[in-house]
Amino acid sequence: MKINQKFRNQLNELASRYTGLRHPSEMGEFYERVQQEFDVVIDMFTLVNGRASVVYSVDGDEVENSLFVYSVYEPSEGVKNDYNFYFS
Repeated sequence: MKINQKFRNQLNELASRYTGLRHPSEMGEFYERVQQEFDVVIDMFTLVNGRASVVYSVDGDEVENSLFVYSVYEPSEGVKNDYNFYFS
């Protein structure tokens, strides 16, 4: 399936609420909300140098024209990570 720009904007509006300095435990809430509000499931991913680009599905159909792009900086001191993610 393909998503339109309006839907992508709605996903990114939600994602923007969870980017920035956050505790790692807060990320679970993002995944729950995106699934509950938009029926989006993001595939499991492995970070390479703190980054990943991964496919996701809507209503069980894999999205062809967008990826979930995720990066995180984990500082050597402190308890909050710097998250940046969006739907391309």
